[in-house]
Amino acid sequence: MEERLFIPLEKAAFGEGLLNVVGNEPIPTSPGLVMGLSSPNFGVFNCDQTSRIRNPVALAPTYFDAQTGDKLTDLYVACVIDLEINASLSYHPNHIVCNGEGNTKVLLFTRSNEIYLFDKEGFKDLDLSENKADLRMNNITAKVHNPSNLKTVLAI
Repeated sequence: MEERLFIPLEKAAFGEGLLNVVGNEPIPTSPGLVMGLSSPNFGVFNCDQTSRIRNPVALAPTYFDAQTGDKLTDLYVACVIDLEINASLSYHPNHIVCNGEGNTKVLLFTRSNEIYLFDKEGFKDLDLSENKADLRMNNITAKVHNPSNLKTVLAI
């Protein structure tokens, strides 16, 4: 029997009783900076590997710049850094899946080449029982020029 490696998003299941908020938007590929994190100790995946996440919670986040309070627009891709499985999973920014225990960081890339980080400490203040979340992101663009810088910023 042929094994399917990719499940269409509209048929993806993220756990029993979990609201599936993942839409039909095309998922951009992981940015080169994130692909550079790939190593024997750290995996880089697309959203088809969501089943790897323990205690998955689907979110439809709204992103804000933590310094200015402005809503972020022109979004390209969100990368969920799950520290339980030591991996990054890429999602369309409108719909992400993260570890419900909050041992997660979110990287957001914009089409205007800005990079934002929502650190795992921010998850403590979120009500993950709702699929809507306001993520107040820190702009880390000036700190990240290559995968090595990104590893330092992410502390991985």
